[in-house]
Order: sequence, then structure tokens, then C-alpha cells
Amino acid sequence: RDYKIEFGGIFGKLFSHNVRALNVIRFPIEIYSLSQDSQFIYRRFISTMIIPKGSDKSGNFQIEFDAIMKYMDIKTEHSTHNRGRITKALDELKQAELIQYKNNRIRRHDYITYEVVRLR
Repeated sequence: RDYKIEFGGIFGKLFSHNVRALNVIRFPIEIYSLSQDSQFIYRRFISTMIIPKGSDKSGNFQIEFDAIMKYMDIKTEHSTHNRGRITKALDELKQAELIQYKNNRIRRHDYITYEVVRLR
């Protein structure tokens, strides 16, 4: 018999992600005092960034706006609201000194990437 288990929604995705990560990703305790959006972004995108050996626990990475929207199941059509929500979550992570980031727009399109440096 073949069984298919589907994890819909953000909590199912986090559970699935944690199982695939095999419980090897450790989170700083400060993450639990942040908003839900910040925690989801950190757990899914930032904590899984592979830092090269011999590096000082930081590295430059890019995260696409659309990837965050898809992962967080943001279904609102209002792009300004969506950008604000994601920017607010990243600002929270930045204030907690967990990341540094820079927002990049390419040629005035709605295509946005975030250049992120993972600090912890």
C-alpha cells in the first residue's frame, strides 16, 4: 500500500521542514520573543542557510519575495501590504541582531530579493 500524507498550511510546512532537517538546526532563544512571521522566516529560510567552513558564522544569501509569500501562504492580493508584512518581519530579525539585510528591487519591477547575512 502507498499512503500520501499532505501537510497543508504553515504549521504543516514547518513540521515537514523540521522532519527533513532531522532536528539538527538549533535556534537562538531570542527567536521565541519575535512575531510569528519573523519566526517562520527565520526557521524556514535563514536557519537553513549553509555557511561555508572556516567562515565566521555569517554569509551572504538571497531570498526571493515570491518564495516567502508562497511559503507563508500569503493570499492577499495587495502587494504593498504583503511587502510591508515581510519587511516588518525582517526588520524584527534585524533589530534582534539575528540578521542583516538589504532590500533590492530590480529595474522597478515587482521582483524583490532580500540580501541577507546570517549572523547567528
